Amino acid sequence: MEMMNNKILNHVMQLVTCALLLTAVAINKNGKVAGCRIGDNSSHTEAALTDATNSSSPEAALTDATNSGDLATAGSLAAASGDTVVLSSIGIADRVIGYAGTTPVEIAIANGRIARVTPLKNDESPTFFKSLTDEGLFERWNGMTPDEAINANVDAVSGATYSSAAVISTVRLTVADYVDSQPSALSGIFSWKLLITLLVTVCAVLLPFISKSRTARLAQLALNVAVIGFWSHSFISMSLIINTISNGLSLSTGIIPAVLLLVGFVMPFFGKPSHYCNHVCPLGSLQELAGAVKKHKWQPSATLLKWLNGLREALWIALLLVMAVGAGFDLMDYEAFTVFMLDQASPVVIVMACAFVALSVFTPRPYCRFVCPTGSTLKYSQSTK
Repeated sequence: MEMMNNKILNHVMQLVTCALLLTAVAINKNGKVAGCRIGDNSSHTEAALTDATNSSSPEAALTDATNSGDLATAGSLAAASGDTVVLSSIGIADRVIGYAGTTPVEIAIANGRIARVTPLKNDESPTFFKSLTDEGLFERWNGMTPDEAINANVDAVSGATYSSAAVISTVRLTVADYVDSQPSALSGIFSWKLLITLLVTVCAVLLPFISKSRTARLAQLALNVAVIGFWSHSFISMSLIINTISNGLSLSTGIIPAVLLLVGFVMPFFGKPSHYCNHVCPLGSLQELAGAVKKHKWQPSATLLKWLNGLREALWIALLLVMAVGAGFDLMDYEAFTVFMLDQASPVVIVMACAFVALSVFTPRPYCRFVCPTGSTLKYSQSTK
């Protein structure tokens, strides 16, 4: 019993250590953990949102920043363009009249909260309208969620009651229109693709416990490749792990990734180390299928095997160290898993993946055994003693 407790404790310590290393990478890459900003990124993000809001589109602002050579700003704008929605009240609150006419605004919503309310050209008296800015009316919604903004009790500005009341109503109507246009939390979650992928994944996890048939094994491997890999593009990768730490998993897109991560990191606690790699991973499955073509395989000598394992470990450590200091994040895109997304995979990845699959005919799962950074992450997050 004591030996078992020590083994569990050792496993937990390794998992925590690995999680801390990956969290450091996630913070350097995205500046977030579980969707929450870490560190003082406010001024940089604020500038990015300003450019994204004032530009004709966030993508145009990103292009300008990139072309100017301001890579830091370009990186922030990429985040802003992905996480920011800019709403216009024009066409929504046109019936709301202030003192001299409508008071249109633009509202930037970043990561689910209002980042800025910007007044647009209007016919209000410049003197009266300036008092709204001076009194900070347009900042009063900053940080609110859309639901909070709809229900917020924002006071009108004394001396410019008509104008400020019109702005308040305009913001409320515009945000309410945006909220009403959003799909429900469960909308579009359940589809035939998700259900079939989930069924194939569950079968892949359970098959080793219920059948030792080689025919069933080969059929399951083929389903892993076709359904989990090429059809649904679902697999554990360094990018998935890092982005999950940074942003969490959404209900609408994260069901299958959550299941895969649970299999990868939790099954070892039940005495099934590398269960994901051996039975679920579509790339591992593809290599094993290729290996079924030839019965007798070349096995490296003990010395060479030790050297190759050391090389894989060195590659993993080097990748983590490079990313931990804030560089080399693009290297994650060159993991061979992206071959399942043929329309997005780079030619380098396609050639590399094909080479390893071909090599699998002669030696078992070479990419898994001697290269895979994701496999190394799973291996070193669990107890191996």
